[in-house]
Amino acid sequence: MTAFRAGGPKGRPTRMAATAALLAASFSTTAFAQRDVAPANVRTYSEHGDWIVEFVPAERQRQVPAFCQATRVYDQGVQLRIVSGANLYAIDFQGQNYLADNAKRFELEYGFDAPNSPPRRANANLITDGEGFDWIRILEPASEPGSADDMMNSRQLTIRTTSGRNNRWQYQVNGSNRALNSLFDCRDERVLGQPRRRAPAPVAQGQPQFVPTPQVQQSPPPPPPVAQLPRAPQRDNFDFCNDYATQMVTNTERALQAKCAGWPAGHRNHLVHFDWCRTKPSGDVDKALASWSGRLQGCLASQGGGVKPQPVTYHARWDWKGALKSKRDPNNTSSFKLTSSTGGFYCYKQDCRNVTVAKGPDGSLSFSTNGKNYFELNPRSNQFNARFWEDFAPPARAPDATAVFVRK
Repeated sequence: MTAFRAGGPKGRPTRMAATAALLAASFSTTAFAQRDVAPANVRTYSEHGDWIVEFVPAERQRQVPAFCQATRVYDQGVQLRIVSGANLYAIDFQGQNYLADNAKRFELEYGFDAPNSPPRRANANLITDGEGFDWIRILEPASEPGSADDMMNSRQLTIRTTSGRNNRWQYQVNGSNRALNSLFDCRDERVLGQPRRRAPAPVAQGQPQFVPTPQVQQSPPPPPPVAQLPRAPQRDNFDFCNDYATQMVTNTERALQAKCAGWPAGHRNHLVHFDWCRTKPSGDVDKALASWSGRLQGCLASQGGGVKPQPVTYHARWDWKGALKSKRDPNNTSSFKLTSSTGGFYCYKQDCRNVTVAKGPDGSLSFSTNGKNYFELNPRSNQFNARFWEDFAPPARAPDATAVFVRK
């Protein structure tokens, strides 16, 4: 960029307590009210460890139907996304070298490490989503058995090109079982308007109830005392345990930041908490959460009310578009952190500066480094999907660069 000193966009937000405290304060109204491609009104459906499941409403102007997506971010510019809608199932991926040849179509072979999972071949296309991000899309025919079952039982997905440049990408897909089940729940409920696929949570039962036959007039045996029965969750067990795991991870982040003695770092693992909860009566889960929450409060109280949240830094690499693609460094690095409710610190390579941050009505963060360019960071779970315009002026147009800022 001719007038670009502070660098290009890239990053991802977090729900950790430190950043949440900074975001809670009010932001000034952004001076830039228009956008090129307004991001879809994506709504979080569920989270499963490193995976986030989202519902994307239909966009009538672009004639794009509604769909659901399960996304996992691995690193700067490396993401995997599974998309499911009415008559739609696709695997979208990003890799740092996937645009090396500026290709729009790719001949690929992909496979999973699940037993008896044969490799599959596909012609994949380069697509641009509603936020201006580029992906390679493997579209699986809706009329044929897809790869979802293989992914659910695998730890790794491998994709490679079979023509042209010899590219190869590998993605860890552990945890995809719950994520994909939730993805299909989202599709059935939000897109197809059908009941969720997953069975309801088990409810604690007493002794089996027998229906007496006409020949045997016998009352069913009395149930054991209520005190002997585990209390059933008041909410759906899936959501109950997801809330528990999320709170435990949040407590762990606060405890580790405050350097609370003896707090296990392994408590950051959302899936471990979730799986443990699913096997326990809700009363035991409530006791565990109360115990750990009390321990955290005691630690914070001993430090005079806790610790001041520290700014969290996010890192990214900009993917340049259009005329800037041949002029900007493809291996650029950027970083961003909120330093106050209206202030941030942004770096592009070695050039850093303080910026004034505004918050839009949709929760997005925006700022400019020179009064002419425009950075927009849209929070998605533990990341920021970012877009950049070198000269933010009419007419509306696609961004000059996109990035995903992730916490390092």
